[in-house]
Amino acid sequence: FKVRLAVDVSLAALLGEAIYSFGQLLQHPIVTALDDGPHQWLHEMLKVFNAGDLHAYDALCVKYATQLNAQPALVTHERRLR
Repeated sequence: FKVRLAVDVSLAALLGEAIYSFGQLLQHPIVTALDDGPHQWLHEMLKVFNAGDLHAYDALCVKYATQLNAQPALVTHERRLR
């Protein structure tokens, strides 16, 4: 349950309009449920977005292409995420 909630909240934050800071979410304990498992990429993505690091974002997109492409909402909004 905790991992599913962490995934849902993280995806909602990434896809939300006019959300530019992920600091509060990254400080919440729920995000640690993503660590050491198949959703680690999502925690990394939140950190990269929070830092505003486009080079790191591009690197994560290559590294985790399979996981990203398995998320239809991220694929649909790929352009907006940049």
